[in-house]
Amino acid sequence: MALRGGVTVARYPPGRTRSVPNGRVVVASRAAQRHVVRKLPDGDVWVESARVRLMPSDVIRVIYRKFDGSAHRDYPARRLAEDDLGVWLGVSAGTSSVYHGRPSVEQIPFVLLVPHHAWWTGMFNPPPRTSEVYCDIASPARWEGEDTVHLIDLDLDVVRRRETGLVELRDEDEFAEHRARFGYPDDLVVEAEAAARWLLGALGDGTEPFATAYRKWLALVV
Repeated sequence: MALRGGVTVARYPPGRTRSVPNGRVVVASRAAQRHVVRKLPDGDVWVESARVRLMPSDVIRVIYRKFDGSAHRDYPARRLAEDDLGVWLGVSAGTSSVYHGRPSVEQIPFVLLVPHHAWWTGMFNPPPRTSEVYCDIASPARWEGEDTVHLIDLDLDVVRRRETGLVELRDEDEFAEHRARFGYPDDLVVEAEAAARWLLGALGDGTEPFATAYRKWLALVV
């Protein structure tokens, strides 16, 4: 490991090298090892290793549609890592996107967790967004190759407010309306409602990744 012009350069097996700006935490190895590197104010270099499987493509297209196939959200995200919780994706401010079927630009960065099999996705936000955590109830992720993930948005949202810590369930009326209009299957309704109930507890009781686990990933995009 060497310092060049205020940038930490670390070499990891199998011989890959990454440059790490001062004060930034990065995922630096594509072997089954994650190395977090930070140059501290006193000049020391701090390295922490943790087991995590990184995935090969850097940019992922995230596509949410409604149950009838209509466009909902669509944006590119940077793949950060994959662990037991799922795939972590980062979205920077200024990213062009589609929101509720219309062109948009992300004003505030965020991190998205796409679980391996669960009926939700987790969006983790920095200030000034008032929702610290925003979970969409959605179908389990369907991956198209390694660079596109498809989800069906199922209306319900579970949100934790930043200032108060209040956890709330949103859009139950939309869920009921679309259940009737689109003919949601009974088993889909059961899974969606069960996921919402679990999140209502998990966002408030210290369950990971909603307590602190997301913060190291959010630090990469703010």
